[in-house]
Amino acid sequence: MSAKKEFIPQLTGIRIFLSFAVILSNMMLYHSIDPGFIQNMNWPALKLISVTPIRVDIFFMLTGFLLFYVYAPYFCEKVTAKEYGRFILIRLGRIYPVHFATMALILILFFVGIWQKFDFHSATRVAETGNWLLNLTLTNAWGFNQKLASWNGPAWSVSAEFFNYLIFPILALMVSSIKTLRVKIISLLFCLGLYGYIQEVSIKNLYVDYGSGGLLRAATGMVVGIFLAQVYLTKRLNHLPWDYITVLIFAFMVGALIYNASNDITFKYLFYIPLPLFVFAIASSKGFIKKIFSIKPLLYLGNISFCVYMLHQPIIRILGFFFHDYYLQITGFEAVINLILILTIITSTSALFYHIIETPVRKAINKKYKLHKKNAP
Repeated sequence: MSAKKEFIPQLTGIRIFLSFAVILSNMMLYHSIDPGFIQNMNWPALKLISVTPIRVDIFFMLTGFLLFYVYAPYFCEKVTAKEYGRFILIRLGRIYPVHFATMALILILFFVGIWQKFDFHSATRVAETGNWLLNLTLTNAWGFNQKLASWNGPAWSVSAEFFNYLIFPILALMVSSIKTLRVKIISLLFCLGLYGYIQEVSIKNLYVDYGSGGLLRAATGMVVGIFLAQVYLTKRLNHLPWDYITVLIFAFMVGALIYNASNDITFKYLFYIPLPLFVFAIASSKGFIKKIFSIKPLLYLGNISFCVYMLHQPIIRILGFFFHDYYLQITGFEAVINLILILTIITSTSALFYHIIETPVRKAINKKYKLHKKNAP
């Protein structure tokens, strides 16, 4: 069980918007995830989302931020094998049940696809010898296969997240030894530079993006989040108007997207600085930003956002199987309505998975395995 810390609701409420952004971006970028009409929609907002250079990376930063914020007190002095094992079990309880359930769902789709002679896109990955073991052990993005090994597309980032869990306690111990704010900020800037370099390499090479290089992409994102949390915990910057800073950063990133889309150039470099600042600004906001993202429906949707992220590709492929010919014909307002319906189906199914699978397992593991609280760094 984690130490009692002040809840930061805005970091939960915003997750559903980030998940939907990833889903829409995937629909626009990858034909196999497009149900049949998304890439033909002449909707400027969708085009802006599709050119966003960084998507799931903000989740890696949020992971680093929240892990350090909650669990640093347990690992600030030393890392014991017992506490390390409990931490890994608690974190696996957060991601593995839904991962395993989506594996089972995709396996069913694989056999249905053979029966109905329909390609659910993941068929080659399911059929490839050895991929089942990589997916079962959450090592599908660790570079053991030179091809994309994940049965479920989003599972590459879950594999990378598992890797982050394995190295977090050691990183927390190392980072906790940094005491001065100046060194913390210098370390953060260094990590941002390394993060930008890893991004450049991963964007140029799909295998590096989702293969072994994905671990570096995820780890550097998490380390940036850890340093953000460490600066946040000093409370030295609380006096700044973070609500308005959040709005300004968001406006800057939207402007960068518009400029990037209209000029057909790579403007992604400027995202490496505002993205982590955006995470820090939202966490530090205590006024209208916090109130907006503290609305109960948004908090609930934020809680089920992991299921939304994990289930969106299988559900889209199922809908594509039943309504493929119809989807190819619709345009305009009808396409918008169907997009809303698809997102609603994804969200509703995710709510069922959240209550039936994710929450019961996570609560059982958290109840059984507890960490012994130590002094905060």
